[in-house]
Amino acid sequence: MATRDHGTTPAWSRRLISELEMADGRAKRLAGTLSHEQFNWRPSPEAWSAWNTYGAGNVIYDVNRIRFKNPFVPLIRFTVGTGLEIVSQHESRHLLQAERIRESPGFPA
Repeated sequence: MATRDHGTTPAWSRRLISELEMADGRAKRLAGTLSHEQFNWRPSPEAWSAWNTYGAGNVIYDVNRIRFKNPFVPLIRFTVGTGLEIVSQHESRHLLQAERIRESPGFPA
């Protein structure tokens, strides 16, 4: 893992990196212990498997100044920083879903 200079990195960026690194660790712990059968198991035909939920530069930008249209509601615009926060939380939600699947009754041993 690369060393980061926390003295010059904005607090929001350090928090986001920390959240993404935690999610990455959770994903590796979850996926690394599952067999192929377990990774693709579904608690019911319409439910997602762990696989479905997990899925399979030097330029500095101020991500709180760059804006983009919400892809689902084009009238709403977000900053890139907000978009990164949303992606991080969305990824966390998928990992939680995969962890719950693994803890479901009937999950293959």
